[in-house]
Amino acid sequence: MHAALRLTVAVLVFASSLSCRAGGTTPPVGSYGFDSLKPETTKCAKLDAAQVARLKDCTYSKNNNFGDDRPGWSCRIGKQDGFMVYATKADCQEELELEKANGD
Repeated sequence: MHAALRLTVAVLVFASSLSCRAGGTTPPVGSYGFDSLKPETTKCAKLDAAQVARLKDCTYSKNNNFGDDRPGWSCRIGKQDGFMVYATKADCQEELELEKANGD
């Protein structure tokens, strides 16, 4: 295999692995999240690149874990699960208020 072809294949494999990561398992920079393990003290916060990089094992759901139709991600930070992320601040705030009302 020619060196140029090997390089092209390597770049394509690397690019496809990045697109898989960005395709729904990792929330985008600029999304909003809160720590569901601390519903009484947490607030929705806009996530920057460093905060998104700390999120692990995110699972995207079109109807999240609360049974409504609001899409979002459930992620882990460190060893604990429970960081919820939504595309908009309004969605994040509604979910946080719902969680507080349910006493979770």
